[in-house]
Amino acid sequence: MRKLALLALFGAVSFAAAGATVPRCRSLEVVGVQVSKKPATVPSFSARKAVDVTLRLTTETRMTGRHLLEWRLLTPSGNLYQSLVTPVGDTPGTREVPGYPDPLEVAIPAPAELKRWKLEKPFPIGGTMIVTGGLYGEWRLEAILDGAPYCGTTRFRIEP
Repeated sequence: MRKLALLALFGAVSFAAAGATVPRCRSLEVVGVQVSKKPATVPSFSARKAVDVTLRLTTETRMTGRHLLEWRLLTPSGNLYQSLVTPVGDTPGTREVPGYPDPLEVAIPAPAELKRWKLEKPFPIGGTMIVTGGLYGEWRLEAILDGAPYCGTTRFRIEP
């Protein structure tokens, strides 16, 4: 039991020493020019009108330290369409990410409204397999932070 307590203490100390914080998630959303101006529970985007949309994750406080954020986009049939990885950090630059041939640009959380922080990633729609393959309907976006689900799932529609 004593050994377990020491391991737990060491883990907490090494995590704190790295200076990494994982703030509470405020929202996970898809933003862009919507089909209708009326409020909807599921935002809807036209593939003809929106060349791309923006994936946005908002947190209560600033995320610090080194993290890896994965944006998972699932088609209306539930299949993984694309996984976009974003290294997150405190300083600009690039970082090696396993599975990627070149270093990726580090995203630094930006200030948002109401003293919150946001990370954003563009997601192209026009001129992609979404249009040529007719992948229209209700999509899902999931955020995975450091290998664990973060922020739940959000839904959005892509229409012709």
